[in-house]
Amino acid sequence: MSLPGRRSERERTRGWYSSKFRTEQIEPANGALTSGAAPVAFAQLSDLHLGRWGPGHERLVEAVARHDPDFVFITCDVFHRHPHSVDCAARLISQLRARRGVFMVRGNRDVCYGPPVHRLRGLLADWGAVLLVNEGRIVQSDASRVRVVGVDDPAVGCQNFAAALNSSDQGPAFTVLLCHGPVGAYMLPQGHGVDLMLAGHTHGGQVRVPFRRWMPYWFCGGLTHGLHEVDLLRVYVGRGFGAWARCACVSGARPR
Repeated sequence: MSLPGRRSERERTRGWYSSKFRTEQIEPANGALTSGAAPVAFAQLSDLHLGRWGPGHERLVEAVARHDPDFVFITCDVFHRHPHSVDCAARLISQLRARRGVFMVRGNRDVCYGPPVHRLRGLLADWGAVLLVNEGRIVQSDASRVRVVGVDDPAVGCQNFAAALNSSDQGPAFTVLLCHGPVGAYMLPQGHGVDLMLAGHTHGGQVRVPFRRWMPYWFCGGLTHGLHEVDLLRVYVGRGFGAWARCACVSGARPR
């Protein structure tokens, strides 16, 4: 989860996997936001891999509420190969609060194990969130306009970057692109107009030891975690909250 600011706090979770998560806060200032307007806060949640509900999920909801963001962006994977995954997602997402909305895109695990798009769109609407599949929304945030664009998973989904970027009003706005896989940064068309891309998928390399990453470096275009710049595009890759394999003990890549 990334929010403006510089403070860090540690949380412990016991969900499908036992782990810790840290709330990392960054300030990617941009001239596309109206000068003099109040800052706009984005909370990013990624790679939740929800299974059975646990106290860590309560703490995650509390952490989001404590920061009172304008937007909550879920850059997936939300679902997991678990019988309680949808119920857990309903309980978590329905408790998330943001002044301007909660938005989600699909990741590879959501494509494989989550509900189909037409059903997922309805479920998320019931839970108070918006699913973006190669589409965008313009949201007015005080004096600033924010364009939220979501692309389907670039690996196994039906991604279409051009359609997503051309699906909403093209007027002046701060444009945030939600894309599960960080490789999406290299798939954008020229003149895309994106100011900030939020991604996940990598879990920070999943298991990291000095000079080694469990996840192949090339698999995510070299963007394993944190803030990067790709051809003047700022890309933030979240480490995520959960894990996708029992062997994934996340060493040296604490969830965020």
